[in-house]
Amino acid sequence: MVGLSMPSGKEEYSGYTINWDTSPDPDTQLWRAQAGVVAPPDHSGVPSTIHGITGDQFKSEAEARNYVLREAKKWVDQRLTH
Repeated sequence: MVGLSMPSGKEEYSGYTINWDTSPDPDTQLWRAQAGVVAPPDHSGVPSTIHGITGDQFKSEAEARNYVLREAKKWVDQRLTH
């Protein structure tokens, strides 16, 4: 997997920001992913990271990315309904 980039991005979802990145594991030929969910700014205007999600052992970058984004959105939805 030499020479592969390590994709990353930011996605807005229901007022929350999801920052994610993926990286290949050169030892296993599999992909890892992580995401941090950032809450909307509080009354003082300060956002805070409130939840992290990680995953590994994915066969592709897309599979890793889709997993952390899906889990992050699921977590936001649960937070908004409780």
